[in-house]
Amino acid sequence: MDLYKLVVESLSKNPPLMGLTIDDIKERVSDLIQNDMMKPDRQKIKNTVTQMQKIITDKDDIFKVLEWKDDMIYITDPLFLFYLRWGR
Repeated sequence: MDLYKLVVESLSKNPPLMGLTIDDIKERVSDLIQNDMMKPDRQKIKNTVTQMQKIITDKDDIFKVLEWKDDMIYITDPLFLFYLRWGR
């Protein structure tokens, strides 16, 4: 998986939360990667989440399911979190 997919996958992990700090995301991403040498650092994850926010901002309102502000990512649509967890 690339880092974008890892961040999205990390949002679906237990416990389900509507808001996560960058450190929470880093911990969850690290749990998804077995090779310690491949684990991204905090800044790479933060840059990825910032890019995700830029992509979402340019889209229609229906796609605005995440919001990145104050070093936290918020899931603004509870149905999106449900889909991440159970929609596979």
